[in-house]
Amino acid sequence: MGAFLVLLALAHDEKIVTVDLRVTGADVELRLHVGMERIAGDVKLPADAVDLSEIQLERVKADVARCILSRTRLEIDGLAAVPELLSLEPRFEKLLATGEEFIASVVALWRIRGPREPERLSIAYDAFSGHPGSKVWIQAAW
Repeated sequence: MGAFLVLLALAHDEKIVTVDLRVTGADVELRLHVGMERIAGDVKLPADAVDLSEIQLERVKADVARCILSRTRLEIDGLAAVPELLSLEPRFEKLLATGEEFIASVVALWRIRGPREPERLSIAYDAFSGHPGSKVWIQAAW
C-alpha cells in the first residue's frame, strides 16, 4: 500500500508540465515546471528522485537544465531563440505515507533578450515522449 501512495504522490506531477511565458518589452521570460520523475528518465541523478537532496540536485543542475532545454523549442519572430538559464529551483511535496518532503519537481526560469519587442512567439515542449496521458498547461502574458 505504501508503494502505491508514493506512486500516487508522484504521478500527478508527471502528467502535467506547466509553461509560463512573459513578455516585457524586448525581454522574454520562460518558466517551465517539470516533474523529477520525467527528468530522471533522461538525466543520471545521484539518487532516486524521491531521495534526491538539494545539494545533489545542485550538482546535476547543468544536466537537468540541458534536459529541459533539449525538449524545448522557442522561436521569436520566426527565428530560433536560445534562452539563458536564470534559475533552477526545487519544488517540494510530502510523501503521503510518511509526511516526509521530497523534491517532486523543478522550476527552470529562462530569459531571452531581443533587440526589440517580439511580434510573434512560438513555443513547443516535448512532454509526451515516454509519458502517455501527459498534458502541457501554457500561460502567456504580453
